[in-house]
Amino acid sequence: MDESLRRAEREGRGSPNRLRELLRSGELPEIRLRLAAKLGHLPAREALGINEVFVPFANPRDLVRALEPFGEQAWLRAAGILLSDQERILRSQSGQKRRAIAAMFADERQTIQAYLEDPSPETKERLERASGRYAQPGHARRIAKRHDVYGPSDAKSLNEELTSTLIEWALP
Repeated sequence: MDESLRRAEREGRGSPNRLRELLRSGELPEIRLRLAAKLGHLPAREALGINEVFVPFANPRDLVRALEPFGEQAWLRAAGILLSDQERILRSQSGQKRRAIAAMFADERQTIQAYLEDPSPETKERLERASGRYAQPGHARRIAKRHDVYGPSDAKSLNEELTSTLIEWALP
């Protein structure tokens, strides 16, 4: 670690200078810094020199749509969160069909999570075998479109969970 990065580290995790130094040193991929900025993370926006006012996403659909340029890891994480939300809603309702759909969503979420934890060729193959749709950003968009089909979801809380989870993943 060079001296300028050590100085920036002392400024703290939320420092724009630290983020710029991590970017410069190659420890932070620019795409991840841009993702955090897109999601409204102020230090990331400052590190990139973005001065426009941040307008929060109106709903999970808009947020997920904005993730497409940020790659597989970002939209798979979003898909997992949305599936978890749908699963929670379905499990709170009665009926065998709803429970079966909740179990299907749980399986989808667990398959995605296994791949995120170990993105090896073997888990990628398992993910694609389970359903080729996971390997496409459009799948997260489809999940977002239907996220409230099975019952009302708190869009604000869901947006906050998506945002905080993705920022936490994006920034070291």
